[in-house]
Amino acid sequence: MTITISDALIILATLLSPLIAIQVQKWIERATERRDTQQQVFRTLMATRATRLDAEHVHALNRIDLDFGAAGRRQNALEREVIDRWRLYADHLNIVPSDNPTESEQLAWAQRSDDLFVELLYALSKALGYSFDRVQLRRAVYRPRAHGLIESRQEIIQRGFAGLFTGETTLPMRVVELPPIDGRS
Repeated sequence: MTITISDALIILATLLSPLIAIQVQKWIERATERRDTQQQVFRTLMATRATRLDAEHVHALNRIDLDFGAAGRRQNALEREVIDRWRLYADHLNIVPSDNPTESEQLAWAQRSDDLFVELLYALSKALGYSFDRVQLRRAVYRPRAHGLIESRQEIIQRGFAGLFTGETTLPMRVVELPPIDGRS
């Protein structure tokens, strides 16, 4: 009995097909997991874009390199754009302002931060197949004014306590009434 080439190919295909199916399944699972982690980063950044000091927001930013630019795997052009936008934004965030920046310097830095953050969100949305525009990413966010007021007051309190504990400021005191000298009320 001789085995023809077509018979050999059928036998080979029969033996290899389970292995190929397993590899294809693993590839699909890795792609799905990567997409899910990328989605989580984007969703967190979108949900916390009005509170950029939130710990979840910072964690999501720090995951971008891992989830969109992990070494050892190929990136597509949209993922590379996300990494490029993240690096520009991170570089800006890590700029150490002068000790006493003027109000205009603070406003310029904040505006540049907003612009770079919106560009990052835009690149993320494109990489994940969303159709957000830049105006929507910048403006379509709800943040109650009361939250800003609460954060502002908390910052004032924290700075005050920090100043007291470090000796930079003192606690003002005013005597309203002195106790009687002879012990009578």
